[in-house]
Amino acid sequence: MRGKLVLLMALGVLLSSAGSAAAATTLKKLGAHPFYKPSLNSVQDLQDMVAAHQADLSSGFAMAGEASLFEAFQQQFPTVQINSVEFQPGERLQWMLYRRAKKVRVLKDVTWGGKKPFKAYQFAIEKDGRRYTFVVPLICGNLGLKGVGAVPPAPQAAQAPPPPPAPVPNQPPVCRLQLSAERVFSGQQVAADAGDSNDPDGSIASVTFVMLDDKGQRVDQKTVDKPPFVAQMVLPAQGTYRLRATVTDNAGAQVTSSACEKSVRALRRGFPLADVGFFRQFDPGNYVALRIGYEYRLSESLSLVGLIGGFPQVQGNQGASAFTIDGLVNYRWMQRFFAGIGIGGWITGGDQDLDAEDSQVDLVANVGVRVFGDPEAFNTSLYIEGRSAFDEFDDLSKYGRFGVGLRFQF
Repeated sequence: MRGKLVLLMALGVLLSSAGSAAAATTLKKLGAHPFYKPSLNSVQDLQDMVAAHQADLSSGFAMAGEASLFEAFQQQFPTVQINSVEFQPGERLQWMLYRRAKKVRVLKDVTWGGKKPFKAYQFAIEKDGRRYTFVVPLICGNLGLKGVGAVPPAPQAAQAPPPPPAPVPNQPPVCRLQLSAERVFSGQQVAADAGDSNDPDGSIASVTFVMLDDKGQRVDQKTVDKPPFVAQMVLPAQGTYRLRATVTDNAGAQVTSSACEKSVRALRRGFPLADVGFFRQFDPGNYVALRIGYEYRLSESLSLVGLIGGFPQVQGNQGASAFTIDGLVNYRWMQRFFAGIGIGGWITGGDQDLDAEDSQVDLVANVGVRVFGDPEAFNTSLYIEGRSAFDEFDDLSKYGRFGVGLRFQF
């Protein structure tokens, strides 16, 4: 008898606070029978709760008469928009799931009778053209269906104006380069001319000229932003250089190409020389010629040569050993052959009263050919030379000196 009385009292308390599953219920307090503990503190907590209680939720939907809705709920919930709301006193829920004694229960037709609103999460599930709005109080995690309505039609997007025509792509410029010379002496300028470059749909804004040495290192750079787009570039030392032009048009497009890269060679101006030769004076007298000197180029074909040295006599009873100072103008052709003419001083300690032994001013002439080496580096030439005093031309066969020798250029 006493056990029955306790059971009746427990049922009375439940009916007074939550009503029955079949009758309208006014709730004044939440949390007595939570679906989830502790309270929900974030959307992630709600998502974790749904993921962890799939079986209970499926049972609850069936008990609430919405078994067919659970599949749509299960599919859509991971991506639904979840909002924070306040559920006001007097608002109603069609049903609410809760847990008591570890079992899922359903309250139907639930009205919030508390004095203050409670905080909740709200989201919607759509099925067969209907929208089901759910509310989950944060304090207990009980899932409640707030209402069902038609899915509102999607707003018609305003007809977008036709897109503007696509802009015409900028065409790159065309680069061309010409050099004033392909070979110049070191220290001289070469004119790099990109004036023939053009832009098919605009104009040339600037040209950048870059000089690179044979190791690819930048030696000089100039930018010209006005026609005729010519730059004077100085070749600082002997060697081969590359001149490259980069053309920029008025739209900012840059182009360089093989047509805008040229090679130019810087030549040496001067070279040390050394001569070794054998000369004969037919009176008679034989000499060894030993001279050193320097050749300075005025152009690739014309140069000045200065030589000093000695002509020690090695055989003969006419003439005497001499010290010479010679200056010649040299002409080269085909980069191999040369001919020179000039004036030389024949300074001797012989008998000045004898024509064969006196000091004199000579006319000197020679011709030669390079037989070994690069014309811009060490090389060897074979030459023949004749010399005679100006006042002894009529006795050239007696007092003229003729010889052959090797000239070394360093």
